Amino acid sequence: MQNGVSGVVGGVTCTGANVLTEAKLRDDNFIKFQLDCAREVGPCDEIGEKIKILAPEVLAGRCPRPCNQCTQNMIRRVMTQLSQKYPKEFNEMINKRPVRG
Repeated sequence: MQNGVSGVVGGVTCTGANVLTEAKLRDDNFIKFQLDCAREVGPCDEIGEKIKILAPEVLAGRCPRPCNQCTQNMIRRVMTQLSQKYPKEFNEMINKRPVRG
């Protein structure tokens, strides 16, 4: 029974985070801010710091702590937006990232 409740609560939390992400993903200023953070040409907020650390891992198919399914989904969505809205800057950011083996 507890696992069912945990799953529901986790799903609600993830849904709440996704709603926030949806609003942010439509905000060009938010997207540009995160891109500048990831490219290390601007300041970072908590989300940007998380993206800088976890995005290379998520893009490589890994999700190390503190990553969870919600974080992984959020990072993938932000990265998709970045690549579509700012392809040149996105490629610059990706090429700057160290590759971990």
